Amino acid sequence: MLPDIKRKIIEGGIMKSIITSFLLVLSFQLLAHTTQTLTKGTLNSVDALMKVSVPMAKAMDKRYENVGGGTVFNAYKITKVNPLKKHNETDIDFSKRLIKSILHRDYPITGDDGGYSFSNIKFNNESEAESYIRKSIYWLNDSEEAAPFMKNFVKNLVNVTKESGVVVLEGEGSGNNTIAYIFAVIDLKNNEIFYIVDSNFGSDS
Repeated sequence: MLPDIKRKIIEGGIMKSIITSFLLVLSFQLLAHTTQTLTKGTLNSVDALMKVSVPMAKAMDKRYENVGGGTVFNAYKITKVNPLKKHNETDIDFSKRLIKSILHRDYPITGDDGGYSFSNIKFNNESEAESYIRKSIYWLNDSEEAAPFMKNFVKNLVNVTKESGVVVLEGEGSGNNTIAYIFAVIDLKNNEIFYIVDSNFGSDS
């Protein structure tokens, strides 16, 4: 059974499908509320990273205006999790199981063939994070559209990975004629999740 979650925001993802068109309609209905939330008061580290991730994903999505695929951002408030965390299951393993369930529901094409593979990432400083992104998160590092946001993204990413009760994952998914690159933050303290997916979503173009 999938977790019972409430969608906070859907942003980006100009994909050529009926399902995506429906999701994009929802994004305009929900974006204003979330943007307002992120501009009020003092943001915690996860909110601060989310705040820079939203426009970054939207900018990256512009690469796909004339071709198939897209960059999407989704965030959720978890109201109930079923199944619960298993006995002796680590936060990392539980987070991987949770994000896989959500991705399988949101975009099953991204993992219906080879499934998903994730690595947990933690950084001591910005230099360490920048080096990792250059070597391992190349889809983000190579994006000209993401470049203007990268300094703030890296700064807030380091802060988030130092937080207890927060798991940061990056990895890939594969499906029918599909490759997907995924970055996800699972805040187990506040029961919130957000992710960025960059994928061709089955398109040959």
